[in-house]
Order: sequence, then structure tokens, then C-alpha cells
Amino acid sequence: MELPKIGERCFVATCSQLDFLPISCNYCSQTFCKDHSLPMNHECSSVPDNSISDDQAVATIESYPCSSDACDVRDVIELLCTHCKKHFCVSHRHHGCMDPRREAQRARRERFEAPKRQFNQAKEAVNKMLDEKIEKNRALSGTKKDTANKIQLMRIKQKATGRKNVPISSRTYFLAHWIPNGSTEPQSKAVFVNKEWPLGRVVDEIGDQCKIITDPNPSSPKLRLFHMSGEILCEDMSIQLQKLLEADTVIDGASLIIDFQSPANVESSNTSDQ
Repeated sequence: MELPKIGERCFVATCSQLDFLPISCNYCSQTFCKDHSLPMNHECSSVPDNSISDDQAVATIESYPCSSDACDVRDVIELLCTHCKKHFCVSHRHHGCMDPRREAQRARRERFEAPKRQFNQAKEAVNKMLDEKIEKNRALSGTKKDTANKIQLMRIKQKATGRKNVPISSRTYFLAHWIPNGSTEPQSKAVFVNKEWPLGRVVDEIGDQCKIITDPNPSSPKLRLFHMSGEILCEDMSIQLQKLLEADTVIDGASLIIDFQSPANVESSNTSDQ
């Protein structure tokens, strides 16, 4: 494939440099590179007696004054603004004539984005109402509770994250709630874990998904899972999640709180169980 013709070669035989911005001599009308653009540099035969001053030589080169006020820069290459079609030097290429056009573009963009923003706000409001209704029905019994649980599980599955190597048939979904360090606003995240894992690994995985930083020191508070009522899910971290599901201690799609429990509370709880 032939390349398009780009630039011109300097007319000086000993140079022949390909210049992408060639300069034409006003005397002989030939094109030259920047180094040979002045008449004395290419021994221009069209100049009378072949002797002109430096100022005269510079004056023979066509130049373009910057259109910005109080700017005396002249360029040998014309740089026209695509909007006002005037020449400006590099320093004044952003001269403000595009501002009205940009404002008009922003106004048009706002007209397109406003409906999207309103739709997202309405969707968020509907989701909030649906969440409240689901939680209300889950506190009941019978058909309404079962339906609410199924809807909750379906919504969690749509946005849950977890390890991709967990088989779909072994995945159990939870909506985890926690309060990040240094914040008073609770956050929530849909996650999935392997029902064949022990509860301790389930807690660690949910903690990692929620980016909760733990302290490995044995005396530090430990992460635990709690029901929304505040009751701890289970004290035994070695028990398999599958057994808790079979015993209806927790259900697939449940909302749980993940929070720290101090070792002292764990010991007192174990003592009271005995």
C-alpha cells in the first residue's frame, strides 16, 4: 500500500531533508527546510545581486501574527482556530472562543443525563421500599415469610461476590452488614461462600470481601457473625456451615452482621453455656 504524500523535501540538493512543515521562499518559490529557508542559506538565484541583509531576509518569509491582543509573536506556520478561524500562537491557542460552545454542549449533556439521574434516584427509592417490605415480611411466618426469603435470595445472587472456584451447587449467599472503622454509617455487601467450609473460614472470607482489617494478636477482638437481632450466629467456629443450614440456625440469603467480639465476651459466653 502506498503511503500518502506527507511533507516536502528541501530543494537544496546536498540536504533533501523531508520536512513536514516546509517553508516556501518568496523569491524563487521553492520549498526548503527550516535551516535553508532564508535566501542566503540556499544561495537564492532570484535575489537581486544575491545580497540582502538579515532583516530583509527574515522579512521575505511569510509569517502570521498572533490574533491575541498585546501578543507580538509571529509564526511561520498558520495555526487557525477551528471555531473562529483566526491564527493564534501556541501560548494563546486556548483563547476562550470555545467557551460558549462548551457551555452549550454541557447544557445538552445535562438534558440527556437528567432523566438517567432521575431514573436512578427513583430506582434507589423503590429498592429501599422493597427492602423494608421484605424485612417486614421475613419477620412474619408462613407463605409471606417464604416468599420474602426467596425474593431476598434472588436479589442477593444478582450482585454477590466471592471466590470463583466455589462450585455453584455449594454456594450460600448472605447480605453482610458492618460499620467501617472511623465511620458511623453502616455498609452492606452481598457475598457468597462455600457451605462445606467451617464457620471460621466463612467469617474470614466475608471479612475479606468487606475489607475488614483484623489484628492477628490472640488477645485482640475476633470477627464473628451475628443475626440482625444481635444474637451471635454460633460460638463454634469449627462447625460446618452446612450443619447450621440444616438446623435452620441460618438460611440461604440471610442478612447478617459481621462485627468484632472480644475474647472476654467469648469466654463468658462459653462459661454460661456450661
